[in-house]
Amino acid sequence: MLVQDNLADARSVEMLLIDAKPGFEVRHAGRLGEALEELDRADFDVIVLDLSLPSSGSLGILERMRAMVPAIPVVVLSDQDDEEIALQTLHSGAEDYLVKGRGDSELIARAIRYAIERKKAEARLSYLAQYDPLTGLANRTLFHDRLEQAVTRSDRSGNMIALMFMDLDRFKAVNDTLGHASGDALLQEVARRIEGRVRDSDTVARLGGDEFGIILEDLSDARNAARVARDVLKRLSEPLVLDGHEMRVSASLGIAVRPPSEGDRLLRDADAAMYGAKRTSGNSYQFYTEEMNVQAAARLALERDLRRALEGDAFMLYYQPMVNLATGKIAGAEALVRWRHRERGIVPPGEFISVLEETGLIVALGEKVIDAACRQNGAWRAAGLPPVRVAVNISARQFGEENLTGVIEDALRDSGLDPRDLELEIGESLLVEDGEAHLRALDELRKAIGRIRVSIDDFGTGYCSLHRLKALPIETLKIDKTFVAGIPTARDDAAIAAALIYLSHDLGVSVAAEGVETAEQAAFLRERRCDEAQGYYFGRPLPADEFARLLEADSPLADVLP
Repeated sequence: MLVQDNLADARSVEMLLIDAKPGFEVRHAGRLGEALEELDRADFDVIVLDLSLPSSGSLGILERMRAMVPAIPVVVLSDQDDEEIALQTLHSGAEDYLVKGRGDSELIARAIRYAIERKKAEARLSYLAQYDPLTGLANRTLFHDRLEQAVTRSDRSGNMIALMFMDLDRFKAVNDTLGHASGDALLQEVARRIEGRVRDSDTVARLGGDEFGIILEDLSDARNAARVARDVLKRLSEPLVLDGHEMRVSASLGIAVRPPSEGDRLLRDADAAMYGAKRTSGNSYQFYTEEMNVQAAARLALERDLRRALEGDAFMLYYQPMVNLATGKIAGAEALVRWRHRERGIVPPGEFISVLEETGLIVALGEKVIDAACRQNGAWRAAGLPPVRVAVNISARQFGEENLTGVIEDALRDSGLDPRDLELEIGESLLVEDGEAHLRALDELRKAIGRIRVSIDDFGTGYCSLHRLKALPIETLKIDKTFVAGIPTARDDAAIAAALIYLSHDLGVSVAAEGVETAEQAAFLRERRCDEAQGYYFGRPLPADEFARLLEADSPLADVLP
């Protein structure tokens, strides 16, 4: 669009633009009003504006043009070769300033092309400042701005707004199993599905990673927010195919409404509600309650204390004997972590392991446990005590770390232990969830370290298929204590325990029972050729020095054996 009132000047500029390589298609307007009408009817790549139009008088015409069509770049033509005026023009929104009669077709064409590219770059930077480049959703900055506007409108109208904070369940497993490209594709599909379940007037944002935010405005009832939450979760649960794998997505969703929450608390409250939903095993939504603030504060304090405990070596290992049921003697020890709290004393793992898992601190603690357990076993052997193996639990987070093999190799080397002196206990659920990837990781670990022992912990609680059990590269299967508790009186528990023993032996795998608390349970297991057992009947977890005295005695731990 060429905006020029002087026909001779307009013809001259038009010929320069047509003769340029590549040439331009030019539409001429002699007056500002005419130009605005043309801009309203058709799309233009650039505006060449003569500031000497009679109606201008100043830079007002440029500013008006800028307000009307902010996305189209403007190149200004002027009679005045004045640096100050040129700077004012650029500050008022022009992309370039040219003096009439100065330059040929190549110069003006280059100025126009550069103006177009600068405008595209400016638009791109503006987009990146407000939108997530992967999903096209609003980013955190724009989300907060939209939230402030929504709160202001709510103050005026008195209508309710709801803020939703959503986190995908087990998203890390997708990246670890299928790769980051598939993870990105999943996030894009999630964004599309969420947008399909809200109104155009609502805001959906990607707040970072696998976290999403939704702002719902003009609600008459909080139940409307619950309906949207159910719709979103239902839509996400529909199957999709990533990298040739069919999968389903679930999410945890927290909701905070205003009123009663104040605007600056909505995001925090929705976040707390989301964690409440996640603690119920995910794929659900929860509304915020005041009690959640208390829980969130307590959790933050716990997380802070745990970080300090890791830095200050406040964790210690207790050892629970694992007994050979044929001899009654100690065959091994399971290393169990305890926290020496400066005020509460010894804290059992049930009170803090879940927080370590959620925060990822379990990885650092797991490395310390492997090293400390190996060093302790090496010290017992150096003292001449009977040799035993030590078992350590490997969490799902730790199992996914690339340096796990190196951590184990370093611990074995520093302690002088043979790989057979260390046993890795892996939860059954870890092999059910993303089992193929974890099986591959387990195979790679066994190939790297050689003869290291691996056991499946808590077997019977994770729904591992018999087909997968057959393929597991393990030495030991540990029957979960929930099946041991009822034997020998509970017929179902007794039948399941006996069947697991026979099945494992047929597969060439040894069997250990957890949670043995009575002589009758121990006798039942021994009669059915269960290889090992542990539980309070044989001994509680003990500090290293007390466990060493048991090893030194080298005698059966049980009068329990017939």
